[in-house]
Amino acid sequence: MKRREFLKTGIALAAATPSVSRAANAFVPAHNWGNYDFGSGPPVTDRLNQGPFPQYPPDAVIPTDDVVMTTTPSEQGVPNYGKGLVTYITADMGTEEIKSDNISQAIEDLVRFPLGEKLYIRPTWREIQPQPGRLQLPDYLKLVFDLGKKYGKAIGMRVQMSAPDYWHAPALPQFVLEKVPTVDLVMDPHEPAAEGARFLKNPYSKYQPRFDHPFFQKAFGDLVEQLASEFDGNPSVEFIDTFMYGFWGEGHTWPFANNPFPDYQMAERTWIQMWEIQQ
Repeated sequence: MKRREFLKTGIALAAATPSVSRAANAFVPAHNWGNYDFGSGPPVTDRLNQGPFPQYPPDAVIPTDDVVMTTTPSEQGVPNYGKGLVTYITADMGTEEIKSDNISQAIEDLVRFPLGEKLYIRPTWREIQPQPGRLQLPDYLKLVFDLGKKYGKAIGMRVQMSAPDYWHAPALPQFVLEKVPTVDLVMDPHEPAAEGARFLKNPYSKYQPRFDHPFFQKAFGDLVEQLASEFDGNPSVEFIDTFMYGFWGEGHTWPFANNPFPDYQMAERTWIQMWEIQQ
């Protein structure tokens, strides 16, 4: 080994290292996605204009564009639109999760809860439209809307396409189940069996409907139309979540290995169609 040359090379590399490190750690501002070509996919004609962003250090790229926020003194909470703590009246199990001998009183107690500024309900499709053609809200949901108006609290809602914690009834109305085939769910061998055991034990959650089936899509469109007629512009409604396939309407059937679509292309088309109907 030529020790002199080895030392020279080592010193040169050590001297070069800081510049390499500085280059690797150089600041890269966040990308402006406004005119970005996302490649193949559905054309986007109504993308929200995000404006000159980002606005927050260290990513801010426009001088003096920092957001300035001020507060107004108040003795009480101000329920700003889209903000505030949300009280879940029902979530995954409907009224089954309200452990009280007097469900109506328990619902009112939840509505009156002072820290909650909004109310949230998550009924199943079967609960709000047991028959085709019109909505038929159950009594507990009518009560929530009446109490929300009484106490000045707006309501958020999502309709469950699948409710794996409903053991007393399926999420889908009978007129849909009679016409739409279903697909049994299969455990993912890479997931712990215990994760999906409770879903497979529930006779109403171990399958998923063929969301791409023409009858399902027609009935789904009718449901959304009825919801729009009832709630668009309704001052009692703060928001309605989009609802997709799968557990709780969240667009997933984890921890299972399969899904109800024949292929991913059909899944994509179906999801886009369901989103556009809701939009």
